[in-house]
Amino acid sequence: MRNGWGSRLWGCIVIRFLCLLGLLVGGSATLWAADKPVIHWLSPNFPPVFIADGPLKRQGYGDQIVRYMSEKLPDYRHVPATANLTRTYNQMKLHDGVCSVALFETPERAAFANFSDDVYHVMTNRVVVMNRNLHRFKPYLNAAGEVDITRLLTASDLAVGVVPDRFYSQLINDTLKAVGMPDNMVVIPFNRYGALLDHGRIDYTFGFPAEAYHQFSKLGKAEAFVALPIAGEARFQSGGFSCSDKPLGRKVIAEINRLIATEEVSAVYDAFYEQWLDARSLKDYRKLRAAMQR
Repeated sequence: MRNGWGSRLWGCIVIRFLCLLGLLVGGSATLWAADKPVIHWLSPNFPPVFIADGPLKRQGYGDQIVRYMSEKLPDYRHVPATANLTRTYNQMKLHDGVCSVALFETPERAAFANFSDDVYHVMTNRVVVMNRNLHRFKPYLNAAGEVDITRLLTASDLAVGVVPDRFYSQLINDTLKAVGMPDNMVVIPFNRYGALLDHGRIDYTFGFPAEAYHQFSKLGKAEAFVALPIAGEARFQSGGFSCSDKPLGRKVIAEINRLIATEEVSAVYDAFYEQWLDARSLKDYRKLRAAMQR
């Protein structure tokens, strides 16, 4: 009896020791993680760049490059969060360690954000049409296969869908302003233009190729559309990471720039981005990227 009781007592002591050891080790790990500087990655909900919910949550190409960069910067604790652009601006102005990959550099933003070297080169807005209707747009294409949107917008037999208050580009918005509100213009919600095109409610709209691919993918018709380049429009827009223009933010950007200089960060981004391009846009994009690398 005594031996049995002693064995049980010894067993309890060993178990308590192991539990205490686990708490100490776990506590040390927690303290070590807490000692790391924190980077708050703020991103808008803008599929397929950033996807905040649903089955593809955090699988947008912007989400993926943030995750990739987070893994390359292990000396920081990375906290992703969804925030609109206004909140992102305010947080960057007020706090250090706030970063994003959603902001293109402008003089206004450079007043409160520090920007990295270019990482990505995204295609600008195009004219989105159904493949089955492509023949109707050929009269408005130039020799390079680009759309003359001034002529197109005056075509009364083609209904254009326009998202109110959306800034597409300087060229597109200036042209829309010049033509006014003709009878063939239809006000549409941003997240439904794929369905409206598919059902023939509109004949064309303006959109980024990747966002159009996302909308048609949700309909199970990823190859049903084509995105046509616009005459006079820049083919792509380049950008990179941005962080608060404060000590920690500047340190993070310096480390990101070192990674950009020594690793194929742009190639990694391209791989994420190309998953969301239709066949025509993918061909154009690879041609543009090849020309940039020569």
